[in-house]
Amino acid sequence: MDSKNLKLIYTQGDDDAEHLIKLLQDLNFKYEEIIQNHLSHNDFYLTYTSPTLLSGSKIIYGSSEGSTCGLPGAQLPNILELKELLS
Repeated sequence: MDSKNLKLIYTQGDDDAEHLIKLLQDLNFKYEEIIQNHLSHNDFYLTYTSPTLLSGSKIIYGSSEGSTCGLPGAQLPNILELKELLS
């Protein structure tokens, strides 16, 4: 997987986001952080739940308004599950 297309969208202070950050770091994946607290009120990335992990435009974990993709409300992946989701 080309990790340069990974985006982690989250709200600061979100424990689930911290879990995903640790997993991504443990796997040595590079990713762009999009912190929802810093976005303007009409920013497109505010339509995503916190946390949401994108690979390009594909939702790996999380969801967005009107989306049936991803794993909304699902248990957070462990390191092996995340590695499989990203392969």
